Amino acid sequence: PMPTPSPESRGLGRGFKGCNCKKSKCLKKYCECFAQQAYCSEECRCQSCCNTVEHEDARTKAIEEMKRKDSDAFETKNKTCNCKKSMCLKKYCDCFQAGVMCGADCKCKNCENYMGSQKLIDRRTKIKDTKGAKLAMTAAD
Repeated sequence: PMPTPSPESRGLGRGFKGCNCKKSKCLKKYCECFAQQAYCSEECRCQSCCNTVEHEDARTKAIEEMKRKDSDAFETKNKTCNCKKSMCLKKYCDCFQAGVMCGADCKCKNCENYMGSQKLIDRRTKIKDTKGAKLAMTAAD
């Protein structure tokens, strides 16, 4: 079998503890692994995972479908979102998932994904994203 690369070599950063997906089969952008176009590994605690080499056909199909709908689907620059109820604090917000603040081109409602937002700081701290929490705090100081 192929060795599973470390989280750092997969671009997921030191201390990444794996995804926890339950219903998405790890084929949605709110799966941390899939969003980085990395395979899930033994660090992950996902259920019914299809983001593996063994399920390459399903994984490739999901990536192609997302890119067909949005050619910049996996780019972290120039992200925009249309969030209505999540306040842009959930992983299915493209901006939040990419680790960027919402911008002028976003069409979100009741957004809390901006520099200095206490809700953003609290959310990033809760999910143990200390880098994201520190970034959000820079404007709060």
